[in-house]
Amino acid sequence: MSAIRLSASEKKRFHIIQKELIEWYKSNRRQFSWRKNIRDPYEVLVCEVMGQQTQASRIEEFLPRFLKKFPTIRSLSSARQSEVIKQWQGLGYNRRALNLHRAAKELQSKHSSHFPNTEDELLELPGIGKYTARAILIFAFNKPVATVDVNIQRLLSRLCRKMPDRDTMLPSNTIFELGESILPAKKSRLWHEALMDFGATICTKRNPKCNDCPLFDQCRSGRTLIDLIDIPKKLSRNGEPKYFGQPRRIWRGKILKIIAEHEAASATMISKTLQHSFPKSEFSSLIRGILDDLVAEGFCQMKNKAYCLIQ
Repeated sequence: MSAIRLSASEKKRFHIIQKELIEWYKSNRRQFSWRKNIRDPYEVLVCEVMGQQTQASRIEEFLPRFLKKFPTIRSLSSARQSEVIKQWQGLGYNRRALNLHRAAKELQSKHSSHFPNTEDELLELPGIGKYTARAILIFAFNKPVATVDVNIQRLLSRLCRKMPDRDTMLPSNTIFELGESILPAKKSRLWHEALMDFGATICTKRNPKCNDCPLFDQCRSGRTLIDLIDIPKKLSRNGEPKYFGQPRRIWRGKILKIIAEHEAASATMISKTLQHSFPKSEFSSLIRGILDDLVAEGFCQMKNKAYCLIQ
């Protein structure tokens, strides 16, 4: 991928941004247990997979427990699938746990627990996309590459162009190219942590703190965002359908928890455990549909008319 070309004035502006953002980060960085000078690639992998659709505060809670249970690639790869899912309970989106388990097995079988340090090799692992592969290269190996999460995409979009509102961002491919162009030499890890923290705490989605922003004078969108701060704006719905008051993924998590706790559970038992005042036939249909999906996706299997986690 070729980096986006910046004019001389733009290079100068982003040099100022780099300096001011890194200075801000040194005094305002978020304190997380996984931020260490020397980082184990396996720990970075687990942290990044947890970070997919999970807030940092939740990772802080679950990561130490997961690593205590599975401290190495070997220990995770040799664990039963049911053990991994049990340890993942509370994080949601259990498919991530399956992918992490499969990735550990592949690292063990193909790489003898030695962690690959190239993007192409990392992309071959189950559940690893462009962001995660590059995040591992950055945070575990301090490689001079750029990556983009939603905080980075929002921050760099606003800095680079005048955004018309709080929700608009430049395409991720454009931000990847911009990121390559402005990457400080030998400071990839520091730079990306600064970008993420700034986007998460100052240049937020709904209520950016433009009045307190040290980058305001360099920001193309600053004035627009300031004008929008006092305008009430209804939060947009994510469009996720709900079933009996909760999204389907929440019911999936509850079903998996019941199966894990009881080792085996029938559809009838699960329905009775979860049902309150819901119409019996409609609720049972939802539960059976979810169970069918869990079997098809490799989470569960049927034994003696009961569902159990695949070992």
